[in-house]
Amino acid sequence: MHPGAELGLARIRWQAVVGNVPSARAARTLGFRYEGLQRQALTSPRGRDDGWMAGLLATDDRTPVEWPAL
Repeated sequence: MHPGAELGLARIRWQAVVGNVPSARAARTLGFRYEGLQRQALTSPRGRDDGWMAGLLATDDRTPVEWPAL
């Protein structure tokens, strides 16, 4: 069963500021698939940051795969 099954979710999205390697490693370990980098996509009180994006589909095999960003 995937993490969002009880909620009926088809997809879970992960995002983090580029360079947040511990978060990216955790997401990869959970089976998220790296989907790319979005420039200035994330906002915070200090401004805009580039972000790494990944997704986990209900149908995905949760075996970790390589991420080009790591």
